[in-house]
Amino acid sequence: MAVLVIFTGCTSSSGEETGDEGANNLFSEGLLFAMSDGEYGAIDQDGEYQITPRFDNVRSFSHGVAAVQEDDSWGYIDSDGEYVIDLQFVSAESFYEGLAMVRDGGEVGFINQEGEYEIEPGFLQARRFSEGLAGVQIREDAGPVWGYIDPQGNFEIEAAFKLVEPFSEGLAAVQENDGILEPGDNHWGYIDTDGEYVIEPQFESNRSFSEGLVAVEEEGRWGFLNTDGEYAVDPQFEEVTDFSEGLAAVKEGNLWGYIDDSGDFEMEPQFEGAMAFSNGLAGVLEGDKWGYMDRDGELVIEHRFDTILHNLIEGGFGRGTMGFFDDGYTIVYLEGIPAVIDREGEFLIEPDASFEGFLYQR
Repeated sequence: MAVLVIFTGCTSSSGEETGDEGANNLFSEGLLFAMSDGEYGAIDQDGEYQITPRFDNVRSFSHGVAAVQEDDSWGYIDSDGEYVIDLQFVSAESFYEGLAMVRDGGEVGFINQEGEYEIEPGFLQARRFSEGLAGVQIREDAGPVWGYIDPQGNFEIEAAFKLVEPFSEGLAAVQENDGILEPGDNHWGYIDTDGEYVIEPQFESNRSFSEGLVAVEEEGRWGFLNTDGEYAVDPQFEEVTDFSEGLAAVKEGNLWGYIDDSGDFEMEPQFEGAMAFSNGLAGVLEGDKWGYMDRDGELVIEHRFDTILHNLIEGGFGRGTMGFFDDGYTIVYLEGIPAVIDREGEFLIEPDASFEGFLYQR
């Protein structure tokens, strides 16, 4: 089974990608990237290729274009598969807030949709733009450090951190750079858009805020902090998802349930696996099959899938709310074969072994 799911974005509690309306739709520009015979093309909602497979790697459509790789170089195509920005980059990412991160030679910069540099290459690494800021890494005498720039390339937050994450709900996880740290001392805290610590570095986890709360791990147990750095839910769970639609899935013992933002169970632990709610539905596991239930805990799509898109997210089991079913569809796998279903569990695209996988990048 090809697990072609890339998580590079961060969603709001409504499931919309911050600053990019509709960016969480499974079919962007009416297309979904699929792999056949080791190459990517793009299919429509009938499962027919509208862009013939020929790419070595791709990113999902955003702002009407998609980054694609051919012959070790990256460029951007439109929904007709025509190049609008020629192959020229070492690497390229999707557009966020009107800018796309590209690598030219050994340095990273940001281009606009015409392929012109808005921010010239000059960074070792970078994060996508979120809430008007992007994390970038530069080299100083003491070594590489991270800070945040605005869309003009000006530093809004001084480069002084060891690692950074994108902003979400006005806060970003950062790892303090205080010289050579001992193993286990690499703790994360949270800063505001002025670069001031709201929550001092003390956690091993670096989740993003969702619905005013962030999941943090302390001594092997997970709880949730509010934006004042106070526990809204004390650390007590083995694993958790981020809050979405007022609930978070939490693992207690060997089973999962759902809590509200006070830590009270709305659905007692009873599931062998559980995912965050998105557009009124959540994936739940029974035995070795996944199905979907609604906010009332009623099973609306029976347990029959080996794998669902929710638990293929690169970057962590519980991270992100993602926006599944934003356009009414999501990806499932049966016996290693991908398919697309609607909110009723009906197939939009039947399982087809000619597809090695579908790509969903957020």
